[in-house]
Amino acid sequence: MTRIESVLAEFAHETATARRHLERLPAEFGMDPGDYHPFVAGSVAVLLETFDADVVKAQRLMASSADTSVTQPWRLTVQGTEWFVKPREAVYRDMVLNHLIHHRGQCSVYLRLLEVPVPDSYGPTADE
Repeated sequence: MTRIESVLAEFAHETATARRHLERLPAEFGMDPGDYHPFVAGSVAVLLETFDADVVKAQRLMASSADTSVTQPWRLTVQGTEWFVKPREAVYRDMVLNHLIHHRGQCSVYLRLLEVPVPDSYGPTADE
């Protein structure tokens, strides 16, 4: 298995798990974003459609990358100041995959508070 294939397999597993959590959101689910203006889906169906389309786009981009690209450095620069340099693979795991997992965990708390059965993530939940 190449490094890209490994990254893609991990991405497929984590996005499928995240989708199971999103599927459980009640149709009337909402939140107050304050001054932040995020994407507003309008319905769980539109949220899932957008999520699925973005997952496919990301998979295509990753699959079209050379295997050696994951070891290349990626820099975070803010107003001309370099904050850090890491291999792309590490940035992907730290800032994309782990971020998704973190928010999926938050979603599971909201589902529990709404008394919606929480889907499995890495094994069955008490609800399943």
